[in-house]
Amino acid sequence: MQFKSLLVVLAGLAMANAAAAPVQQEIVEVSGPLMSTVEARAADINWQATGGCKTDWANRCNAACRGEAQQKKYTCTSVKSKIWRQSCVFGWSVCDCTCVR
Repeated sequence: MQFKSLLVVLAGLAMANAAAAPVQQEIVEVSGPLMSTVEARAADINWQATGGCKTDWANRCNAACRGEAQQKKYTCTSVKSKIWRQSCVFGWSVCDCTCVR
């Protein structure tokens, strides 16, 4: 009885080990039209709006970013902007733009 139990346990362990063993997979190289769609996703473009350090970016930062993106002929799904103090004097800030592609 113990021999049969031991045999069943060993057989179960062997089957579990075989199921968990890594399987050699075939490597498929992607080229042609699939590669071009992957490469078509370009990186976002970041720039600082012209004007440098100012105190009145709050009313015009987003509009400045949109206008400059059109002037530079960027193809963006959306244009984002943020106002922050980079190396400006206290109370002054710069406008950073991002063209999301």
